[in-house]
Amino acid sequence: MRKKRRDDDTPRTAREWARYYFDMGDHRRAVEQYHQVFGAALDDRSLFPKDIKDLTRLAESYWRLGRNSDAEEVYRKAIAVGEASGHRNGTAEQDCLKSYARFLRDAGRTSQAEEREREADALDEVIERNLREAGRKGRTGTK
Repeated sequence: MRKKRRDDDTPRTAREWARYYFDMGDHRRAVEQYHQVFGAALDDRSLFPKDIKDLTRLAESYWRLGRNSDAEEVYRKAIAVGEASGHRNGTAEQDCLKSYARFLRDAGRTSQAEEREREADALDEVIERNLREAGRKGRTGTK
């Protein structure tokens, strides 16, 4: 049975709507949709590495709306998700660190921004190594 093809790019889920509103610059609506996506998960530990990109977008939306304390809280949660997973190697986490550094720099917290930038830069080597290893595994057929 073939999967039904969507004829348009209309968002179907709250996560898709949140991404759509974020991309369109409607951060108020993006925040509303992300609250539907995450619900109580923002208050507890049931977040996963796959959520980091969307958490970063939520934090950026808060920042653009001037809700800096909410933005910082979500940035910290996104970074903690990556640290807790033990992966510390994803581009989503690196993008989050860079975004958080911009947020900190904008708030005049330069030394903290530089620290996050160094963390993001350190992930470059890890990401490149993982890509090389993935390429080798793909060529050799090993897992």
